Amino acid sequence: MIGIGSRGTNKEDFLCVLYGADLPFIFRPKDKGYKLIDESYVPDVMQGEIIEMLADRSNELHETWIELI
Repeated sequence: MIGIGSRGTNKEDFLCVLYGADLPFIFRPKDKGYKLIDESYVPDVMQGEIIEMLADRSNELHETWIELI
């Protein structure tokens, strides 16, 4: 998957698609939660394609709850 994000991203950051959001976001693990780094642009997940990708269990995607701080 290729997309556009901020220059401040690190290799431990991850892409997160929030239900109801128009764009995916970049989060960074911090303490016991996650810190919002920036929004991103990823063509493969912009129009709801991520829901179909979640149904395909052959990839690294998974649904989870996160705590934002």
